[in-house]
Amino acid sequence: MLNHLVALDGYLANRRCREALEYIHKLNDELDFSKRGIISGNMVVDALLSNRKSRTAEKGIEFEYEVMVPGKFKIDDMDICIILGNALDNAIEACQRLTDEQMKKRIVLEVKYKRDSVLIEVKNSYDLSTIKKRNGRYVSSKRYQEKDELGTGTGTGNMEEVIEKYGGVYQTDLQEEVFVLKMMIPDINIGSY
Repeated sequence: MLNHLVALDGYLANRRCREALEYIHKLNDELDFSKRGIISGNMVVDALLSNRKSRTAEKGIEFEYEVMVPGKFKIDDMDICIILGNALDNAIEACQRLTDEQMKKRIVLEVKYKRDSVLIEVKNSYDLSTIKKRNGRYVSSKRYQEKDELGTGTGTGNMEEVIEKYGGVYQTDLQEEVFVLKMMIPDINIGSY
């Protein structure tokens, strides 16, 4: 999606409005959510889930979801993208690390809205040998990225920062062959920080 925004910025910076509009129409056709089966009513959530649905299909990962949210959150759209995008990216990467052909690569996502809070639960299959813990926390098993001082990957650190920013909470757990991430983020408008 970032590439599309860069292209649109280029058209608009050069006052090529007609071409920008044509690009938007093409993008709109590509992101036709009614064709993709994700219609939560929230454009940001739909766009993100549509993208991850395509990625999981390409990688042979079963992706199930149940999403019941309002059309617009008070939480900043960028923050929703950070939280939901990184959570799903981590689940996809965990499934990709599975080498046992007998284990099903699967992600189950639930996003709900209750009592002015966004509740997110991501469950995914994982390879136990890739799970590492430090100071009571699960840490990134990525070798190719920088990690923060706690051992979390950049995306996980960003996700934790946003959850904390809103006064939310999260927990991770291992349940047999499923890694579980649960988050509760109050739907509040805190402005920019």
